[in-house]
Amino acid sequence: SRSRCLKESIDAGYEIGQLTAVCDLIEERAHSAADMAEELLGHRPRVFTDYRRMLDEDIVDAVDVVTDHRSHHTIVNDSLEAGLHCLVEKPLAITIRAARSMLDTARRTGKLLGVAENYRRAVNQRARRYALDQGLLGEPKIVIQIGISGRPPQVVVGTPWRHRKLDAGMGWVLDMGVHETDLFRYHVGDVKQVFGSAKKLTPARYFIDALGIKSEALENSVEDAAFALLEFECGATGVWGLTSTGQGGEATSVPLTIYGEEGCLKGDTLFLDGGRRIEVEEFYKDSAPTELKRSQFPGGLTNPVTLEQLEFLRAISGDVELETDGQAGLEAMAISCAVIESSEENLPLQIADVLQGRHTSYQDEINDALDIR
Repeated sequence: SRSRCLKESIDAGYEIGQLTAVCDLIEERAHSAADMAEELLGHRPRVFTDYRRMLDEDIVDAVDVVTDHRSHHTIVNDSLEAGLHCLVEKPLAITIRAARSMLDTARRTGKLLGVAENYRRAVNQRARRYALDQGLLGEPKIVIQIGISGRPPQVVVGTPWRHRKLDAGMGWVLDMGVHETDLFRYHVGDVKQVFGSAKKLTPARYFIDALGIKSEALENSVEDAAFALLEFECGATGVWGLTSTGQGGEATSVPLTIYGEEGCLKGDTLFLDGGRRIEVEEFYKDSAPTELKRSQFPGGLTNPVTLEQLEFLRAISGDVELETDGQAGLEAMAISCAVIESSEENLPLQIADVLQGRHTSYQDEINDALDIR
């Protein structure tokens, strides 16, 4: 997909990056990625199975890290120390301590550290933010988002590591949750306090084929259901819940919903007092300044993953600043971590304290096992 995104940017007139190497522990997958790059981009990147050997070759200026959560901080810190700019998949890191080490290394080396947060770059999210910025709702008062999966306890996206604490860190509240916490911050502002409850509903996960036949059980050592009461700095109160499992095949969903002083934003629709109804994408298309739309969708590009990659490359060139840098990634994951740590302590926690590493009961095992100092 990274090759496709780079091709989209090039086709839109942004020839500011070249894919020179791919690295995967499994050589076959690395060659497959190189094959795709050669087909799409017209040249074949070099193939590696050890990222340290790739760094030693001095053939790259920047890296895009798309690995399990466990390895983010190690690869990024090594790459920054080697003088490379880094874009890393969300979540930024497996623990707060690991994340802070990455920010410290980026500051010390003077290299860019970006987080690949694509959700806020979608057209509907830009439109929601624009509508909110026009003051149509007034001050936000209530925030709700609920996502209860209707899926049986199957392995999430075919990746067993997501269910292992020492590989994933946390479960759905960190893996999927950081998308949502980033959007909370983007649309409503910083979260001040979290009171959370997290549960492991399914001790085992399975691969389930098209006929519904289960594989042997795989142990699940992370939470798969999390719920929280959020207090925002602006004074709004939020209710947030998400799970990666649920029986009966019936999902329950409440899209991001914000109640303000003068109306409600539910998903992509504004409901205002007096009966007025506004579809935010149409409002954005008709009302947003051309300069804003061009800056958010350069070259007419709308694929959020392409946009996050292009912004990173342009930031290296000095054309733009990173919108979701390492600090933004840290603050988004701190909300997810606060849910888990609050559940461990059965107390509401201040996000400022979580950011400073003052609540780590759950994370201590990970930090110790991975020697994160």
